Parts: sequence; structure tokens; C-alpha cells
Amino acid sequence: MIIISDKMEEVLLKSRLFEGVERSDFAIILNCLNASIKTYQENSQVYPKYQPIDRIGIIISGAVDFYINKADGNVDLINRLYAGDGVGEVFACSGAVLKSLEYSCIANSKILFLDVPRAYSDKCACAYGEKYKVMENMLKAISEDNIFMNKKLLILSQKKLRDKLLMYIHLFKAKDSKAIWIPFNRQDLANFISADRSAVSRELTKMKNDQLIKIEANKIIVLE
Repeated sequence: MIIISDKMEEVLLKSRLFEGVERSDFAIILNCLNASIKTYQENSQVYPKYQPIDRIGIIISGAVDFYINKADGNVDLINRLYAGDGVGEVFACSGAVLKSLEYSCIANSKILFLDVPRAYSDKCACAYGEKYKVMENMLKAISEDNIFMNKKLLILSQKKLRDKLLMYIHLFKAKDSKAIWIPFNRQDLANFISADRSAVSRELTKMKNDQLIKIEANKIIVLE
């Protein structure tokens, strides 16, 4: 049985899967879903290739990149995940196999794994209310991921690099805010929007010179 440390409890409280779940129910749910913890070294793959995924993960510590390997050997960054974020939700619920997609640890990481599909079966001994909340949160998380992917596709559909950058800023800045904090370095930002790093740096400089944006380290402020 998993021993819930203060750190783990803190992470679960901000995890989408445990949103609205009482702290007193954490241990019951973890036991019901056959929880296990695994540690990874930097650059390790979270899931083995070509094997069905049947467990979702919640990052307890560290960070994980979710990306696609392209035929030319380069990668497109889909998302960067931190403590409290989930990994493999859609794949675990569908039993899909990772092929060109990968979850890779970009730092030493600890991940809590849960057999969430078990909640849909009679094997789960949790009370109905506990099961319902987990399933409700799972559906919400998958919906949010779908919205995120639609935003990503909208960015990638832009033909011009400047339009990609402007669309990225527009879609991911906070509502009613003209500023966005970018959680990537230039290379990772380029991977995220599927562009060349040097071209991204040049275009950001041009946008700054054209007084479209102001750049303060990883913060970009829209000027018009």
C-alpha cells in the first residue's frame, strides 16, 4: 500500500484527477486503483515503445516532455509536463500503443501510476461516489487535452512563422492579459511550433523591432 507523504498529498491536491476529492479518500482511491510509484533518471522513457499503455501517471517530482519523433530525426514538442500533471491519460483509457510519440523525462522524476480503467470495472471496490468523481475528472482531463491539441493544430496550420508565433501568444496568454510567460527556451519553443530555432529567434527580433511585442527574458508583452 502506498504511503502518502506530505509532498505527494500536495501534488494530488493540484492534480486534475483528484480535483474535488477529499484528502481522507486519497488512500482508499490509490489502493483501489493499484497505485505504484516509479523513479526515472533524466532522459528515460516513461512508457516502453510498442506496448499497450494501461496505466496513467501523475508526476510527483521532475518534468516530462511529450513529443513526436519525425521521420527526419527531429522532434516536435507537444507539451511539457510538471509535478501534478498527468501522463498517458488518453492512451491508458484506449489501450493504445505509443509508436512515434514518446514521454521522456527531462529531469530525474518520480511518477505515481494508477490503473484508472479499473475504475470503470467491477474490480474496483471504491464507493460509487469516489469512483464517479475519478471518472468525471478523467473525462474532464481528456477533454482539456483535446482542447489543448486543437490549439496546437491551429498554430501548426499557420503557413507563416510570424503567424505561428502570434497564434501561440494569442491562444496561450491569460485572458484579458497582453503578456505571456513562455515556459521554453528558444529551441523548445521552435520544437513546439515546428520551426527552426534560428528562424524563431530572428522572427521574434523582427517582431520586437516592428514594435509588435516587447521581450523580457521568457516574458512576451503584446504592444498592439
